[in-house]
Amino acid sequence: MGCVALGRFDDERAEFKRLCVVPAARGRGHGGRLARVAIACGRALGYRSIVLDTLPSRMPDAGRLYRALGFREGVGGGSAIALRLELRLGAVGMAPPGPQPANR
Repeated sequence: MGCVALGRFDDERAEFKRLCVVPAARGRGHGGRLARVAIACGRALGYRSIVLDTLPSRMPDAGRLYRALGFREGVGGGSAIALRLELRLGAVGMAPPGPQPANR
């Protein structure tokens, strides 16, 4: 039906990777549910924010979902094609995860 990956971007930020829902299941709220679970995991892991890159011209529904969830244009990153969005999670009282290999 769908999947989402949440990875380490840096010490304070996680990154959404590959949030997708198969075409036959789109429009039923599955993407929003997957995103909310990933956001909750980011909070539980102690991240202060989550970043993602999206292609607004190719994925307008995804852009609307991210903005509805609270993502806003982040600082740095992005390109002429991709847009970097960021969701600030606020303090959660946990230390961010330690260094891990990044797969970016």
